[in-house]
Amino acid sequence: MTQFEPVLNCHLELIMIILFMINKTLEFKGSSVSSKVKPPDIEIDSKKPEVIDGTQPKKVDINVLKARAQVLENKEKRKNVFIFIFILANLSALGIYLST
Repeated sequence: MTQFEPVLNCHLELIMIILFMINKTLEFKGSSVSSKVKPPDIEIDSKKPEVIDGTQPKKVDINVLKARAQVLENKEKRKNVFIFIFILANLSALGIYLST
């Protein structure tokens, strides 16, 4: 037995397992569906919105969404301005310190 035979045997076993799985998949796809496996019967009515637990989906006002987005943007803008001013002040102080 050489040092490479266990590795080759492992690869052969993996290839055999993969081929077996592919074969079983092809058998299932090619054969007719047995009586044990049935797809669920789902009727879809495209005119009605989907109702979950008997509650109607809430309508969303676009103005509320815009206002909420504006508040978030304002907070982010304030934070960015603060960071910019802080860095600018530190660079100014460093420049004054190094110039003296």
